[in-house]
Amino acid sequence: MATVIHVPNVPEMVVETEIMQSVKLTDSLNAITMKTMEIKELYVELRKLKEELAKVRNMLSVAGKLFENEKFNHSKPANGRRYTDFIRNLSVNLSFYSQAGFEKLRTIFTLPSLTSIKNHLAKVGCASGILKNALAEIEHKISEGHLAEATLSLDGMA
Repeated sequence: MATVIHVPNVPEMVVETEIMQSVKLTDSLNAITMKTMEIKELYVELRKLKEELAKVRNMLSVAGKLFENEKFNHSKPANGRRYTDFIRNLSVNLSFYSQAGFEKLRTIFTLPSLTSIKNHLAKVGCASGILKNALAEIEHKISEGHLAEATLSLDGMA
């Protein structure tokens, strides 16, 4: 029930018209508020979908590179296969995290052998002992203020 306010020298019809317009504006404002909330929800959902799409595109890129590798190396003998840097680095990472898992993947995909990976890594130039150039680089980064923390990994193997 609307309360009618009597304003002197203003016809009652004008007051009722103003009240009706005020109610319509309030209804419009509520509708706009609801639409804004729906748009915000859709925006959040769109951001999530974009993130998922980026993951799928990344997977498609990896899958495409694996497919190209299969197409190129599948019919070649084991000692005649050539691998791209991507496939070689992927194989290094997979074998590092799980050699058993990597060997299982090798039964499905044409990937380099563990011996090939070790030969590739031997060219990197890692030697046993303390790598003085690595320590010098860490010291340099700390002195410049670019490095706040560092992890030093020691291996007990001789």
